[in-house]
Amino acid sequence: MIKMKLLDNRFTVLKKIRELEEKLEVLPKAYLKEFAVEVVANSPVDTGTYMDNHHVGEVGTSESSHGKPHNQPYQTHADAAIERLFREIDAIPKDTTRYYISNSANHAWKVEYDDGYNVYTQARAKAQILLDEAKRKVGL
Repeated sequence: MIKMKLLDNRFTVLKKIRELEEKLEVLPKAYLKEFAVEVVANSPVDTGTYMDNHHVGEVGTSESSHGKPHNQPYQTHADAAIERLFREIDAIPKDTTRYYISNSANHAWKVEYDDGYNVYTQARAKAQILLDEAKRKVGL
């Protein structure tokens, strides 16, 4: 005699869909954090003004490096920048669909293009690698 067993996988499928939705919900912020780390890693520090003016979301007020001491320690400003950027990313509302990362220092254009650091250009060039890393970290 043949025995048949009927399986109801609806709850298992729904659970998997919810898990996927949760991962997709945190992916944008995970990606922004990867991007922020890359931007900071490529940023120069002299007075610290450029590093201190990276922002995610709303652009902050612009700041000048005029009169600030030169040859500031890189790691001090990098650590503070990462911490600040992560706080800004975590504060982005869930329903946000457009994200901005920029630098509001008065001399940001000069650092990026005239001085040839290409901080944002380098980060954009690694966008897919950074996205893949963010996906790995959230389990996708």
